[in-house]
Amino acid sequence: MVADAADHGISIVLDAVLSHTGDDSRYFNARGTYDAPGAMQGELSPFRAWYDFTEQENGVPYRCWWGDRTLPEVDERNWAWQDYILGHPGQGDGVLAHWLAAGARGYRLDVADELPDDVLSGIRSTVKAANPEAIVIGEVWEDPTTKTSYGVRRNYALGFSLDSVMNYPLRSALLGFALGDIDAHQLAAHLRQQQANYPAPLYRVLMNLLSTHDVERMRSVLALGGAVKNLPRNKQLAATESITAAQDAVAARLQRMIVTLLYALPGAPCIYYGDERGLQGGGDPFCRATFPWAGNRADCGEDLTEFYQAVGSLRKGSSVLRQGTLACAAADSDVLLAVRALPDGGVALAVTNRADEPKLIAVDLRKLGIEAPNGEIDCVMCSEQGVSASARVRDCLAEVQVPACSTSIFE
Repeated sequence: MVADAADHGISIVLDAVLSHTGDDSRYFNARGTYDAPGAMQGELSPFRAWYDFTEQENGVPYRCWWGDRTLPEVDERNWAWQDYILGHPGQGDGVLAHWLAAGARGYRLDVADELPDDVLSGIRSTVKAANPEAIVIGEVWEDPTTKTSYGVRRNYALGFSLDSVMNYPLRSALLGFALGDIDAHQLAAHLRQQQANYPAPLYRVLMNLLSTHDVERMRSVLALGGAVKNLPRNKQLAATESITAAQDAVAARLQRMIVTLLYALPGAPCIYYGDERGLQGGGDPFCRATFPWAGNRADCGEDLTEFYQAVGSLRKGSSVLRQGTLACAAADSDVLLAVRALPDGGVALAVTNRADEPKLIAVDLRKLGIEAPNGEIDCVMCSEQGVSASARVRDCLAEVQVPACSTSIFE
């Protein structure tokens, strides 16, 4: 798989779940599935020391992840666990080094908050020793520079553990803007705050996302006007199954708008499988439906595959969208301007207008620290096909005509 992916310019990053195992894994073997003894098979098991067999308040006879008996929790400071996962210094004999040697290019660490800082540091050291270019991404839901978990201020962003984090705060801001929960001034402030708070190496490789296996599908959030994952499961399913074609059309339009902006921002824009096909879904497990490879399915709306291909190709071919600095401003409560710039003078403008009518805006680029030559700027991407968007610069004043409910990129 790694070799085939490399032929297409794709690197494989593995999801490492290190804080717990399954009770039916070979390590715990609660049901005797495996011939080799697991932790439940007594003192002879080489994995027994990984676990804490203290009866919990809910009656489970071992410590488990958030009280779920199917997910026994490991002691990450146990030497046997560390030898198995991290290996021995300089020998490359642990689990993490094994899969890097097989061609993986890094790890996304599940529930990074559950892993102590010294263990995270050991994970980083192991990964970088195997491949200095391999990435370590943490599942962190909040600002990694101010994160506190279990009463401890974490050092995720200080170079001791993580290269990047999952950018859930950006997801909340973009969906909130699309749904009218925050305005363009608040979105601009959020983007500036992330840029100011995060160290540049982390900021440039943020895992920017709009859907994941832990939250609702963005199409359903946009169609229903808000989150549904806190509803009872039967109500979540009923809500997503009741989405009409008209609701989906509105949601698809909003999806194109915020995805285009996502691809114009610093960080790594990420696609959760099926979002490009219009897959619907509430919270877990409804966000994990199988991929709709062919044909029409009742849980899918408008197909945006070609749109994703276009915006992905645009970013791939644009050095300023991949590498440029960011400056942003709100022209009014509905219009956000994001400017990417390179030291050599390359400039790209992304203008998002969530209003129901087109708008003409003017922004003084000098106030954003941007110098741009006079003249027309080509519109290279508009989330609304078949409508016109235009921009020109005169004495560093950018005048932009943007369609309703859209994001336009000019370069």
